[in-house]
Amino acid sequence: MKRTILITSGMLSTALLILLVILYSQHTQQKKPNNFTRVWLADAITAIHDTTLPVPVMGLCPSSADCLFFTSRDPRVLITTNTQLSIIDTHLLRIPLRTQLLTSSELFIDSPYINLITKNSPSLIRYNIQSDSFNISRLPTPLITRISHISPSAMVIRTFDSLQQSQLFAIINTRTGKKVQEKVITELAGDAGFASDGLLAYDNNSHHIFYTQFYQNVFYALDTNLNLLYKGKTIDTINTNQVYSRAFTDSGKHNGSRMPAVPLKRIMNGMNAGNGYLFVLGALHADNELTDNARNNTVVDVYKAMDGQYKGSFYIPNINGKKVQAIQITDKHVLVAVYKDQLATWQLNI
Repeated sequence: MKRTILITSGMLSTALLILLVILYSQHTQQKKPNNFTRVWLADAITAIHDTTLPVPVMGLCPSSADCLFFTSRDPRVLITTNTQLSIIDTHLLRIPLRTQLLTSSELFIDSPYINLITKNSPSLIRYNIQSDSFNISRLPTPLITRISHISPSAMVIRTFDSLQQSQLFAIINTRTGKKVQEKVITELAGDAGFASDGLLAYDNNSHHIFYTQFYQNVFYALDTNLNLLYKGKTIDTINTNQVYSRAFTDSGKHNGSRMPAVPLKRIMNGMNAGNGYLFVLGALHADNELTDNARNNTVVDVYKAMDGQYKGSFYIPNINGKKVQAIQITDKHVLVAVYKDQLATWQLNI
């Protein structure tokens, strides 16, 4: 009996020791410094409205209208609401599309037209919502990875070159589908552009195009002719986050797709631009940031569009325990935040 008690006590002690080691390890990881701090902007946003969405949304659609537009999992299902979030409606675009095209597409509203761009088989579908008719233009590029609209008649894209070995930037006329300009902006690393992967956004105040990288603390400011205005740095200190890639083949029968060979560590989760600023959803904790604050909010780092200087940071609170998935800045200094099944608007006070 005593031997059994001793064995049981020993097992409990060992289990407790292992638990303490695990907790200490997690605590140590959380406290590991990232070697940068944030400057907090007081009262940067003020809550306006929030509402529950009828269906999950995938993102916001840039628009030349006063309403807010969102895409669902099927890009042909368009969700609209007013700026008070009091009226929510759903529209079905009667466009026949193959299933593989539905998973990679983006919308832009140019009332009464809706532009739907398919990335994997690059095409521009221009849909007239009043007449319920559309036309399709094939885009002069092999594959699109990123898109941002810069005017009702133009968009900037990041796309593969003809050999699909590197990526470059191009301006496309959305009325005609023609390529207007094309340039190499990011450094070529022979990895099909994965090391410099990022997001595009356009600031309607400075008229600058921004490209912010996922894996290094670098962003580029361009004019609408793709001329480099300056190369900026985000406040974190990661600038050597190497990305390796390799070709994944289909049983050796095809060349396959080139993908990252190892898991990648992001330093930002999203971005947008507007009203003279670049807004970056930071993925790393600052050394002066409390763990609970980081867990219960989404942090936004703000940079001045004209010169890329860091202005400060603020939090967007979680709703029902969910973090912000995407943001959009409107012309009326309103920040629109999309959660998994919620939508919220905030007045920007910066």
